[in-house]
Amino acid sequence: MDKQRFTILVVDDEPDVRRNIEKVLEREGYSIRTAADAEQAIQEIDQHTFDLIILDVRMPDSTSKLSKRAGVDVLQKTRAKGFAIPVIMLSASHDNALIEEIRGYSGTRFFIKSDLSSKDLIKIVKELLM
Repeated sequence: MDKQRFTILVVDDEPDVRRNIEKVLEREGYSIRTAADAEQAIQEIDQHTFDLIILDVRMPDSTSKLSKRAGVDVLQKTRAKGFAIPVIMLSASHDNALIEEIRGYSGTRFFIKSDLSSKDLIKIVKELLM
């Protein structure tokens, strides 16, 4: 598998989290683009082709206000545009209703950030890109 041909969008409002994920995946040979909020994510999705999206659930929305579901809104807009891109949704907290909503979207996996090691992330990315 030629990983360099895969491009991944990493969306998280926490710069350290975004950078850490970016570094881990770049070391594996993936091409990475990043966004810090929902609006930047939508712009990236509209302007570039991605093979996978890693998306924080809670981040600033299009009005720059912190939203506990901005990532879900990005996911909805992505699916509404007809993109069937695999998505890994990450959250710092466990919200059962939100998790159930996310699981209703095909090609979407949900993880609690603190439960996901770099090794696990790489394994999941490889699985989704096969």
